[in-house]
Amino acid sequence: MATDRALQGVASGTSGTSAHIMGPIPRLNNAGDFTITVVDNALRGGNALRLSDRTNDWNSIEISHDVFDLTTGQTHTIRVRGITNVGTTVIIGAPANPFTQLGSTVAGAGGIFDLTVHVAGNQLTERHFRRGLRISTNDIADITFQEIIVSRG
Repeated sequence: MATDRALQGVASGTSGTSAHIMGPIPRLNNAGDFTITVVDNALRGGNALRLSDRTNDWNSIEISHDVFDLTTGQTHTIRVRGITNVGTTVIIGAPANPFTQLGSTVAGAGGIFDLTVHVAGNQLTERHFRRGLRISTNDIADITFQEIIVSRG
C-alpha cells in the first residue's frame, strides 16, 4: 500500500475507445486537499484509489479535459464504481463555479456505488467543463475508486 497527497503515476490502460483510468496518472487531477492511498481492488483485482482526510465535499479527483473528444456530436459515457459510506451521494459534474451536476447516485448496502453518466462532446467545450469533470460527494466521507471508465461513441 502506498500513500501520497498528490496524484503521481500509478497505472492506466486503454482498450479500443475506452480509457480505463485507474490510478493517479496525468488524466486524473487532484481537487483540494486529501490523502490518496493505493489499496487492493476487491472489485476487479489490481489497485484502487482511496481518498481520505477530505476537509470539503469537493476534495476529490477530476478527469482531465484531454480524455474527452470535443468533436461536436461525439458522446461520452463515464462510469465510476467504488465504495464510500452508506447513504453518501456520489456526483459527477463540472468543477467550475457554479458547479454543474451531470449525474449522481447514493451509495447502497456496504457503501457500494455505481454511477454512469452520458455527456456530449460539445457540452465539454462550455466554460464550466474546460478543466474536465470532477467526481465528488455530498460529505467528506472516505471514498475508494475501484473503476473509472470513459468511453466514446
